[in-house]
Amino acid sequence: GEGIEYTWGLAKCHYRRYQLKEKKGKQNFEKLMRKCLSRDFITAERVRKFSKRARGYMETYVVIEMEEDVNTKGTPIPNRKIEQLKKVMKCHRAALDFDKG
Repeated sequence: GEGIEYTWGLAKCHYRRYQLKEKKGKQNFEKLMRKCLSRDFITAERVRKFSKRARGYMETYVVIEMEEDVNTKGTPIPNRKIEQLKKVMKCHRAALDFDKG
């Protein structure tokens, strides 16, 4: 689902914190990978937070597409604009949006 890239990034970051001697050998590698991808480390709460973050960016891109002119189509969108719109959308929510399940 959405946010999987953040989950993989977290697991990768956790994996990189271990010393090389703990990664060497197939059994050690598999054991460490299971540890990094376990539900003890990647909790349901973290997955929900990552999904929320990814959905926020998806909503922002939809808004940008809706207000995009024919003249600006195909030009890269500045990162600053994306972050500003994401912040505005977070502040301007309607109560009806929360009723959607």
